[in-house]
Amino acid sequence: MMFLKKHTLALKLIVMNMILFVATFHTIMTFNEIKQKELSFYIRSKVNLIYDELHSFTQYYINSENVFIEKGIHHFNSVGIVNPEPKEIRKFSDQLNLLSIKLKDLVNDDYWTLAVIDKDHKDILYCLPLRVAHIKDLYEYDLDLLGEIAKRNNIPKTYEEYLKSTRLKLTLPYKEKFSHEHIRSIILPIYIKNNMSALLILDVKCEILKNWVSEFNKSQWTLYSTEKDTYHKRLKDKKLKYLNNGEILPIYLNYIDVIKFSLLISFLTTVTLFLLYRLSSNVMNLIRLDNMTKCFRRDYGENKFKNKLISNKSVFIFDIDHFKKINDTYGHDVGDQVICTTAEIIKRNIRKSAQLYRWGGEEFVLILNISEPDAALRKAEQLRKAIEAQTELDINFTISIGCTIAHNMTLDESIKVADKALYTAKNNGRNQVVK
Repeated sequence: MMFLKKHTLALKLIVMNMILFVATFHTIMTFNEIKQKELSFYIRSKVNLIYDELHSFTQYYINSENVFIEKGIHHFNSVGIVNPEPKEIRKFSDQLNLLSIKLKDLVNDDYWTLAVIDKDHKDILYCLPLRVAHIKDLYEYDLDLLGEIAKRNNIPKTYEEYLKSTRLKLTLPYKEKFSHEHIRSIILPIYIKNNMSALLILDVKCEILKNWVSEFNKSQWTLYSTEKDTYHKRLKDKKLKYLNNGEILPIYLNYIDVIKFSLLISFLTTVTLFLLYRLSSNVMNLIRLDNMTKCFRRDYGENKFKNKLISNKSVFIFDIDHFKKINDTYGHDVGDQVICTTAEIIKRNIRKSAQLYRWGGEEFVLILNISEPDAALRKAEQLRKAIEAQTELDINFTISIGCTIAHNMTLDESIKVADKALYTAKNNGRNQVVK
């Protein structure tokens, strides 16, 4: 029991922290489950933004001028062009370069390659940047790379069929030759007069979906992961209907992350509440307590009991005998020590429910929950003897006490009665109790 009394505040903080942790853990789990639909919308909006940028390029392609170039590999404005034979080709390298800049802003470090495969008797390949794998693919499929990619990804040959299909194609992950980078491609067919004329392809790293989930986590304070861990909960699968073949994106919640986040929030909340409690306590103490003795202030007591009647309580008023002589003999510093020691001894000998006020310089008022006169006198005598027997200071001093039992009296009336008894105790020789 003594341990509990000494550590009451600490135990309260521990219990509060545990309750906050449980509540925070449950809230975070529920919050993440609710936010999952927004995650799906977020990924869809990212893909749609890419689609819009790719689609805006089609007008440049259709309206582009032709320029004659020789057979071979050429570079125009950072765009690599593979031309299998001398002929006129479409000139849109400036627009393709501008498109790549916009797409890099959308996909950041996940950008890999932006390419156009222009359909002709022999395909023409535009890449930014141009890689060895692209050249190899073009010649591996007999300069019909467009037809091979369209066939592999079920891309309609006519615009009418395209309108009836899933318009945007995001391929499943694959490993690129030579670079061995794991990528996936976003493919947009370009049609002229209802027939496929070109493929606009954006290659991105496979980490893009994972990185989009991470971006969403940062902006929405969620804890999603696309990777399975030891301690996890798999949320409802999100079918990415707007991607290729109805791909499933597994979303997990790692319990360790949730626990860490819950502990952090509950700890910070507990510390904040504790600091606010201490701040409010300090402010209240400035208002209620005497700075030197830490007893209640007189003005606080007068306001507290203003227009209130006191019943069945003992009211003591006491002061230190010959206090002026103590000040004159030993100095005011010792006088202050005597006042503080008196207050400390009284507080050690009363219950917490009792109210001790510093009423004047060396004068105190004590209100106790004692309604029996004899019990009140015994208590007053106990306090007097405790002061008389103190050994904390090198000087001896005593107190005189006047007491009364208040019955339907104001505090002011009770103190007046007790003050008369104190006056009698002073006249009778001090160091005594008078009722």
